[in-house]
Amino acid sequence: MSQFVRRAFAAIPARDTLSCKLPRTKPHSRRTLADHLLRPNLVLTIYCLAAVVVTILKLAPGPFEQDGFHYQPLQNFAIFRDSFFHLIHHQNIYAPFRATQWDLYRYSPTFALLFAPFALLPYSVGAVLWNLLNAATLFWAVRSAPVLDERRKMLALWFIFLAMLTSIQNAQSNALMAALMIGAWNAQERGKSDFSALFIVLATFIKLFGAFALLPCLLCGNWKRVLRYLAACGALFAVLPLFAVRFEELRILYRDWYATVRAFNQARLGISFMGLLKTWMHLDVPANVVVAAAAVILIVTAVLGRRAPILVLASVLIFVTIFNYAAESPTYVIAVSGVALWYFAQARTAANLALLIATFLLAMLSSTDLFPRALRHDLLEPYVVKAVPCILVWIKLQWDLVTRKEGTDYSVPD
Repeated sequence: MSQFVRRAFAAIPARDTLSCKLPRTKPHSRRTLADHLLRPNLVLTIYCLAAVVVTILKLAPGPFEQDGFHYQPLQNFAIFRDSFFHLIHHQNIYAPFRATQWDLYRYSPTFALLFAPFALLPYSVGAVLWNLLNAATLFWAVRSAPVLDERRKMLALWFIFLAMLTSIQNAQSNALMAALMIGAWNAQERGKSDFSALFIVLATFIKLFGAFALLPCLLCGNWKRVLRYLAACGALFAVLPLFAVRFEELRILYRDWYATVRAFNQARLGISFMGLLKTWMHLDVPANVVVAAAAVILIVTAVLGRRAPILVLASVLIFVTIFNYAAESPTYVIAVSGVALWYFAQARTAANLALLIATFLLAMLSSTDLFPRALRHDLLEPYVVKAVPCILVWIKLQWDLVTRKEGTDYSVPD
C-alpha cells in the first residue's frame, strides 16, 4: 500500500499548472498496480459497487425500534420518501410524523416532489438507487473537471471515497450536493450556462447553501447568461410543487420550510468553525456574524484569485461545510471534495501534503471504528476535531488565492 501511495504521488508533476496532460505510456511498458487502480472504469465500478453493498448491509437488519416506535432502516431515505407522499396527500411535510420518521423533513417542497422516482419504487430498490445516484454523480462531477488530467482526477476520487461512504451509509444527499456544485462549475467552464444554472438551482432546492455554487461560475465569463438561466430555472423550480398542491398550500409550505431550517440552525453549531470557537475558546460569537465575515473573505479572495477558478470552487466547497450550522459527519464529503480539488490542482508542497494527510486522518478516519470509541466520544467529537484540518486548509487556500501568480495558465485544455 505504501509503495502504491509513493508511486501515485510521485507521478504528479511538480510544475505549477492546472492544465496538465496525461503522459503517454510506452507501447510495451509494464502497467503498475497504481496504473490499474487509477483506471476510470475501475474507480467508477468501485464507487457504484460500494454504494450498493453499503445500502444492502444497512437494509439487511430490517426495521428497528426507538422510543416505542418501529422505523425503517436508513431513516434519512425514509424521511425523503415520506415527504413525497405527505406532499401529494396535502399534508404539512414539515410536521413531525413520529410513527414513521424519527426526525423532521428540512428540505424544500420541490425536493419532496422531485423525489418521486425513488419514492414510488419499493423501499429497498429506491434506497439502493438513491445511494447509487449519489456515488455515481460525484464520480461524474470530479471526472468532468476540465482542468485536471485523468490521473489527478482518479487520485482525487480515491481520496474522497471514504467520505462518500460515510455520507451514503446514512442515505444523505451530501455527495449529490458536492456533485451538483462541482458540476455547475464544470458546465460553466465549458460554456454550458443552461446546465450550470440547472445544477445550481437543483443544489439550492436541496440545501440552501447550494446557492454558493454560483460564485466560481461568475468568474468563468458569460455571467449575464448564467444569471438569466438561473432566474428562469429558479422560478420554474419554485412553482413546481403546484402540480401537487394549491398555491396557498405552497405558500404555507415555504413559510414552514424557512421556520424549520431557522429553528434547527439556532439550536446547534454543528461540526463547524463556530462549534470550534465555542468548545475551544468558550466564545459565544453570534454565528451569523462569523458566517458573514467568512463570506466576505470568501468573495474577496475569489475575486483576487479569479485566474484559478478551480481553487475558488474548492474554497466554496469547504466554506459551505465548515461554516454550516448544521454540519454533521456525513456533510464532510463536500469539504473533503474541496480539499481534494485544492491539493491535486496545484504543485506538490510539504505543507499541502501535511494538510492532506491531516484531513484524511482527522476529517475522515476519526469517525470510523479505527479510532477507539472512548477517544471519539471524549475528545474528537466534543472538540469538533473533524473540522480542524478543513479549517486549516481553507485558511491556506485563501492565501493560495491571494498570492497566486498572474502568469499561471488556468485555461481549459483542448
